[in-house]
Amino acid sequence: MNIHNTCTNFFISCIILLSKQSWAAHYQYEACGPINCGDGPNVSFPFYIPGRQESYCGYPGFELNCSREGLPVLKFSDNDYILDRIFYRNRSLHAYNSAVLMPESSICRLRIENTTLPPARFNYVGATDLYLFSGCRRPVPEALVRYNVAGGCEGGHIWDLAIYEGDSNLGTALEICERNVVAPVGEGISGISNIPAVLRSGFVLNWMASDCNDCADSGGHCGFNITNFHFRCFCPDRPHSRSCKPGCSVIHVLLNSTRNANNLMDLLSDEFFIEWNVYKDCHNGGGKCLTNHMIHYHCYRDDNRRRVLTISIASGGGFLLVMSFALYILCQRRKKRMNEDYLFSRNSSFDPSSKSDIEAGESFYFGIPIFSYKELEEATNNFNPSKELGDGGFGTVYYGKLRDGREVAVKRMYENNYRRVEQFMNEIKILTTLRHQNLVSLYGCTSRRSRELLLVYEYVPNSTLADHLHGHRALDSFLPWPARMRIAFETSNALSYLHKSDIIHRDVKTDNILLDESFRVKVADFGISRLFPNDVTHVSTAPQGTPGYVDPEYHQYYQLTDKSDVYSFGVVLIELISSMPAVDITRHRHDINLANLALSRIQRCAFDELIDPKLGYGTDGEVARMTRSVAELAFRCLQPDKEMRPCMDEVVGFLREVASGVSLGKVPLSPESDESVLLKEKNLRASPNGVIDAWVSSSSTTSTSVS
Repeated sequence: MNIHNTCTNFFISCIILLSKQSWAAHYQYEACGPINCGDGPNVSFPFYIPGRQESYCGYPGFELNCSREGLPVLKFSDNDYILDRIFYRNRSLHAYNSAVLMPESSICRLRIENTTLPPARFNYVGATDLYLFSGCRRPVPEALVRYNVAGGCEGGHIWDLAIYEGDSNLGTALEICERNVVAPVGEGISGISNIPAVLRSGFVLNWMASDCNDCADSGGHCGFNITNFHFRCFCPDRPHSRSCKPGCSVIHVLLNSTRNANNLMDLLSDEFFIEWNVYKDCHNGGGKCLTNHMIHYHCYRDDNRRRVLTISIASGGGFLLVMSFALYILCQRRKKRMNEDYLFSRNSSFDPSSKSDIEAGESFYFGIPIFSYKELEEATNNFNPSKELGDGGFGTVYYGKLRDGREVAVKRMYENNYRRVEQFMNEIKILTTLRHQNLVSLYGCTSRRSRELLLVYEYVPNSTLADHLHGHRALDSFLPWPARMRIAFETSNALSYLHKSDIIHRDVKTDNILLDESFRVKVADFGISRLFPNDVTHVSTAPQGTPGYVDPEYHQYYQLTDKSDVYSFGVVLIELISSMPAVDITRHRHDINLANLALSRIQRCAFDELIDPKLGYGTDGEVARMTRSVAELAFRCLQPDKEMRPCMDEVVGFLREVASGVSLGKVPLSPESDESVLLKEKNLRASPNGVIDAWVSSSSTTSTSVS
């Protein structure tokens, strides 16, 4: 074999190996693609079909089977329901009882049972209850004759009467009939002449499970990790927490010869395209992102060669402009990096143990230990996806165990660029100056010169407040009011301490309030926090934070103050009393933002539309008093004008008074009213869970005494 053939074979082997590697998507991504039962809608997260899909492809309690007709079936109680339509975008489905498909599905022999929806999984959307009665005394009273459905049944029947909920004769039927079942039917359905047809019209359910839209929009397949009860987004490269990271995914090597090559050597010397999904804009528009041997990128939408040629020529000119612009950006970043290197070296020089390569030995940065990348890689099992705890600010957080046995949370910054280094250093500088029982502790970090930026925190095992209020954990357990009140107090205490330390958190939200085993608060995520000099009224800076929590004045005027944290904390208070998320696009458009919803309800004194009834608002007088008081405080925190908001010290004092049964101020009615409403304190019976005094006195700190 000559050397020419050897090189040719080697080149072909390289292409095949690279292509196979590019094509090999992650096994969980491939396992959790949509499937169907042969007919009907596609089945994907939160649903899955055992035996055809792995359990991690769906949400617990959302198992489906396939009917003989090739339709997906969901089982409630002893009834099987056919799912003929699934609306994944708004998390709803249309279902009907499979009994109506049986050959003997006339009203004479129709066998159905009462349906109980699984708790915290599904709820009806505008459904009406149809009562079917059997074993009724004869003769049937005159008033019930028109509800008779048993006529014409040969060989016996099951059901005697059918009556819709709300009918004035329903009570009479309940008295004279031995048995009844309640069947849900769609809103607006009426008539009993053909009960199987009425039941076949079906009804709509909403489901309560993790939202898959972000993951699906990014090209991933949704799933669930039952061991740590976390949502997963299975992507072609690996599982992620919420969505697939932007960038290249599955690569297809397209050997499109422009000369119609027929032999191997012509093909290898010819041009070819490498196609991949770079950005969803092109892909969603029906196109394909392509590059040629000149590294020109374009969005290819049809087979028109002239269009490809035009785009390629235009890309050539654009390439020069892009390169010029890139060189300019590179110079600017290098200048910033030189400034940042100077800052880092100046700070590091304060410690005599600092070295040019910090990872070469044990060292400290701002007084905290520096860990080697290798040690943290080992602690997290090579950053195993199963160790992911969630996404923190600008990075993914992993569970780890150090060599000395300490459990830690390791934040892995998404990128190692100037901006990330700045946030990395900012969080270190802030956390190393703070000591408070309700702030998360920073154990250490990697060197800025490490291959990746890693921060090491104490491990807080009981997830986030958001998870307990309206996330995965809320489905299986309920956070009682005393715990919520303590969380509100401890969070306000931590924020008050920050403000006294001239620090604005800037991203206060329930996702950044961690809870330990005793539901004690640890406020986290200081990546975008700002030092706030005490001799200025505000800091001018571009708005940062999370939608739904950002102070509207800060967003409009770019002026950050400590009252910006107060606004965000007001949203947290509303989440605590309502169990609703800060932003929910399934709510009415005027109520998508929880702050707007709360202001509207409180102005109308419609507390029953805001406060979660499961807290005992309607049954426990003490809970009603306290939740109304917290709503009043939230109303003040959410005022559009920052001057109308209390400072965090006032918030701490108000919550202490609420917890001890003192208080209450005024909340204005709607703008049309000339009065304001006094939320009156009443002598109401104590909550059976009311153990507030004990924890108020135990939550004191050196900065804010609570005793």
